[in-house]
Amino acid sequence: SVLNIGTGYGITAGAFTQFEEVKQLQTIEILPFILDLQPQFAAHNFRYYQDSRVKLTRGDGRHVLIRENKTYDIISVNLLDPYLPLSSSLYTVEFWKQAKRKLNPGGVYSQLIWSLDLPLLLHGLKSVFPTVLYFPAYGNSINIIAFAEENGRPAPDWNKLKPPIQQAFARFGVNDAKAYIQIAMDYSHLLQDKFQTALQAAPPPILHSDNFPLMEYKWFHGYKNLSIFDSSMAE
Repeated sequence: SVLNIGTGYGITAGAFTQFEEVKQLQTIEILPFILDLQPQFAAHNFRYYQDSRVKLTRGDGRHVLIRENKTYDIISVNLLDPYLPLSSSLYTVEFWKQAKRKLNPGGVYSQLIWSLDLPLLLHGLKSVFPTVLYFPAYGNSINIIAFAEENGRPAPDWNKLKPPIQQAFARFGVNDAKAYIQIAMDYSHLLQDKFQTALQAAPPPILHSDNFPLMEYKWFHGYKNLSIFDSSMAE
């Protein structure tokens, strides 16, 4: 059972449908026009919206998570900007606690984490989840995989990687997905040691929370290039 918050182009939701273990997938998007454009990205999202296992929902992902009496094996969060009001509320310690409570035993939480305040966010994550793995993504961003249980570790069956996923790896010059992911796991452990040392050296006095939304206030104060909407890429 998978909850995906932030459908976007549907690429992450589509990737989940490539695994037969996924029996239910609810993916939530708050922007109506994005939902209308899903077929335009069919070449990249595996036409997930035609899959009978999928429930595509328009709404606020945080509210859906809290309101519905459901638990999940995987909660995946893919948002636009941690400084942006409303989006910022899915990076608070309170939201992460809610997500942890909605995970089934052995469940996994995944989120793209980036910002100039990366240490602040990682401190918040570590205050909630006992085990966090780090995988480098584009730019200065980090894909985190967090476990509700101490020393949780993924145990994938490499033989179940379907052809579309193998082909996606191949487009990036990766022909041995198993070896590539093992290298990524090894590198994640190196990052874990690096971040752990840094976090112990400089713990923040206040974490980003619903009561103290530090990320939002920084954005409103106009720090140059803080948010993706302040960068030259947005012009």
